[in-house]
Amino acid sequence: QVLKEVEAFRHRPIPEDMAWVYLDGFFLKVLREGIGVEREAVYVALGVTPGGQRQVLGFWLLPTESATAWEEVL
Repeated sequence: QVLKEVEAFRHRPIPEDMAWVYLDGFFLKVLREGIGVEREAVYVALGVTPGGQRQVLGFWLLPTESATAWEEVL
């Protein structure tokens, strides 16, 4: 059920009233079953309306932060 909700979130339309969109990435330790703890890059798109309301537009977990990975996100 959770995976269905995540997929619906990722494929919803971006609201048209976003005045700004910020893109950023950071690293997070992720526990992988059978592998252990790994550092992975979290990519986040944050939208801001003209009134200053912030909304997460999307997030992606990828092995590293790179120009190629950003192209995949966008």
